[in-house]
Amino acid sequence: MVVYYGYNPPFIGGLEGILSRQEDERLIKNDILQLLLTLPGERVHEPNFGTRLRAAPFEPLDDVTMSALRTEILAVLEREEPRITQTQVFLKKDEQQLQLRVTVSGVLSFDPNVKLLVETAIPITGGNT
Repeated sequence: MVVYYGYNPPFIGGLEGILSRQEDERLIKNDILQLLLTLPGERVHEPNFGTRLRAAPFEPLDDVTMSALRTEILAVLEREEPRITQTQVFLKKDEQQLQLRVTVSGVLSFDPNVKLLVETAIPITGGNT
């Protein structure tokens, strides 16, 4: 049974070659990625939507900054994403590939048997490692 459905990138490639309909787990993963990669104030009429994750490469990635970013991501997910529970956020600097790796895990609120894992990476400069 499908609980959630919608249209998310990629917008090309659906059955008719135009829209790619997504549902449940895939839709929620893409919605979380959009939430993580949108800067606050970037969305019109939604100034609190998003996180400062994309701004992280321009800040010193010390323990204090990483902890504040993790706390912010958890708060935004709790506020904006009711479809997941038991949310955990892991941030790790990959100094060899110059990336900040972000992992979000949780459980689908409408089906506690389904675990959700979302991963992304943000490029960082050599001075932030």
